[in-house]
Amino acid sequence: MRLTEHVSLLSGLLLDTSENVYAIRHEYGLVLIDTGWGEAARKNILQSLQEDGLAALPVTHVLLTHMHDDHSGNAAWLRSRGAQIWCPEADASGVESGGVRVNDYGAGTFEPCTVDRRIAPDEAFVIGGAAFQTVHAPGHTNGSTLYCFETDGKRFCATGDVLHTVQHETGAGVGLGWAGSYEMDRTLYLKTLEKL
Repeated sequence: MRLTEHVSLLSGLLLDTSENVYAIRHEYGLVLIDTGWGEAARKNILQSLQEDGLAALPVTHVLLTHMHDDHSGNAAWLRSRGAQIWCPEADASGVESGGVRVNDYGAGTFEPCTVDRRIAPDEAFVIGGAAFQTVHAPGHTNGSTLYCFETDGKRFCATGDVLHTVQHETGAGVGLGWAGSYEMDRTLYLKTLEKL
């Protein structure tokens, strides 16, 4: 689903999966923010790339907002297709090893993935002319990170689960944060919200 000329939503609530995956077009390909997990997200990603006229462009980089499998579960698949995987440094070991820190609610299997670059808190970087500013936002996980960027005259900030409102435990209701996360620290999370 094309949001602007350079930004597309490839998977997410509007496309029948729970996790958002964004594509940002740059000078020589695409940056994805998060990967979703499982076959449904992979299908949405491929179909959305085709529908938005982006299928011929390589996915050069994947920026993970945090390590949980619903955001990083397709990282190994995308890396096998040539993408570099970038992850917040505090969560990178989880992506590389898997285990309860990544799959803490037992939703499925997770294929560990090499992280090509560990992103420092509040780091700025440029990929193919697209400038990103990260905002370290711990609480949901120790490494939770927002990716902020400007394109097409608009400002964007991909938040991962930092602004998560659906309560998985009940499937309904609204509340900030997800208390079931292995590393959830509500005090730290509230400090992050104050910072934002």
